[in-house]
Amino acid sequence: MKIYSGSLLKLFLVVIVIPLLVSIPYTLTAASEQSKKDNFLFAGDVLEINVPGQSQMGERYDIDPEGNIYMVMMGKIHAEGMDIPGLKEELKNRLKRSLGKGEEISIRIFSRNRFVHIQGGVRYPGWYRAPHVTSLDYLTSISGGILPSVDPSRITIRTKTNEGFQETKAQGQIYLMSSDTLFVPATKTPKKTIDRGDALFIKLPGNQGTSSTAPAGSGPDQARNEYSVDKNGFITIPGLIHFYVQGLTTDEASLEIEKKLPLYQTRSSKVEVSILEKRHYVMVMGHVARPGWYNPPEAATVPEVLSMAGGVIDGAVMNEIVIDRVNGSSHSQVKVDLYQYSINGDTRILPPLHENDTIFVPISPNLGNIRRTLYAWMPPDQKLEKDTKKKITISGAVKNPGSYEPADDMNLLDLIVRAGGEVAGAELVNITITRNNKKERVNLIEIIHGNKEGSAEMPKVYSGETVYVPFMEKAWEQKKEKIYVVGRVKNQGAYDLAENMGVIQAVALAGGLDEWSDGSDIRIIRKTNGKEEHIPFNYKKAVSKKSDPSEIMLKPDDTIFVP
Repeated sequence: MKIYSGSLLKLFLVVIVIPLLVSIPYTLTAASEQSKKDNFLFAGDVLEINVPGQSQMGERYDIDPEGNIYMVMMGKIHAEGMDIPGLKEELKNRLKRSLGKGEEISIRIFSRNRFVHIQGGVRYPGWYRAPHVTSLDYLTSISGGILPSVDPSRITIRTKTNEGFQETKAQGQIYLMSSDTLFVPATKTPKKTIDRGDALFIKLPGNQGTSSTAPAGSGPDQARNEYSVDKNGFITIPGLIHFYVQGLTTDEASLEIEKKLPLYQTRSSKVEVSILEKRHYVMVMGHVARPGWYNPPEAATVPEVLSMAGGVIDGAVMNEIVIDRVNGSSHSQVKVDLYQYSINGDTRILPPLHENDTIFVPISPNLGNIRRTLYAWMPPDQKLEKDTKKKITISGAVKNPGSYEPADDMNLLDLIVRAGGEVAGAELVNITITRNNKKERVNLIEIIHGNKEGSAEMPKVYSGETVYVPFMEKAWEQKKEKIYVVGRVKNQGAYDLAENMGVIQAVALAGGLDEWSDGSDIRIIRKTNGKEEHIPFNYKKAVSKKSDPSEIMLKPDDTIFVP
């Protein structure tokens, strides 16, 4: 019995106690390593910094994807890899002339976040900021949810290490590191369905309809056949159909349109529907020139959408722009630091926009309640945000409007170059510089030409001043050639003349013949050399064939009369 008990004790020590004792140092080491990491700063963290006697420097600072913060009056400081005492010491050394004896800089970590690249089978792939301790459900939800063809068990996290890239299965509690990648593999390419805001190309048999949504630079055929899906999921083809396409594939939409067209239009060829560009509706509110709904491409960034809204205006707080997002019953807000983006141009700072997002541009609280409205206005210069008192603000028709640190001996041209240069349509002959509550008009073109002759001086710009570069107004609009359809048709009126347009297409634009019409005796009324000419056309004979050499091509100002 004693021998048995001793053997059992040895077995117990070997199997249970010794492995437990061996694992304790490893557990303590892992906990210690995690504790050490928590003391260091990483890209994505948000710091709250206060400097005694320097109230303008006291605010929250985002650590950008490269590990830098950009402090008022100090510029770029590399913070990633430092701990709080180390960053305090760095700031102390830079501000030693400004700090009084015994004064201490206050730094605290406001929130711990990481930049993560979410790729693959999610609704809105791209760069996001997420808590450094998170879950797979959270990461997929902030990117719009996973697509139906995704197997969640195959989702992985890719992390850069000293030895290269390490890929692990994404499950349970996830500890994110700087610039991790969440890869969401899809088993097959999902069918593209039509969504609200999408730009569709619709080719109708015999129809050369016009559209007001043609993109700049598109060919004439594309311009005539492009249609946008409205906010309610409908498309409207003037004079023909208005129906719901949200969630349909392009093939399903083609069949639905064919069902609604008159028989004479579907005999010659089939309806073709394709998605020209995925777009969605986004609301822009707050301190911008033109608040309202916009329909940008799905890949458009926050600065691009704000540009569509006329850009931000004086008094906007660029580092506190918010995307307000509603997804079903959940509601969230995503902060976007456009001040930081305007300095480093790092697109990882810009999260993807989702359908029905609201971009809100706040106004500085220092403006008080002087006409605090969401529409464009120019606040009194002495009321501008305190930060702008030490900077030069430029707005209007430049590529990167905003507030800039003044350089020594800076002039107007230097500032425009600093703001990325002028955009197309900038009116450089009528620039406004506001200084000491007075406005000065500047003709930059005249000054540049004058400088070549040595007779004109480029005006200097200084802290607290604002510069506005206006846009040129459109002086003309392209005139479109017209044809006229009258008589026994459903919708009499004037229509845009398309290239190689025949009578069949013109009648289709007018909604087709009505039940009392005589399609065999249509007349084309045309003026030639001042004389009126009547050209007969047998519509019934033409539509009974797929191709009819007797089809007459229309000319500008032709009138089609249907008796």
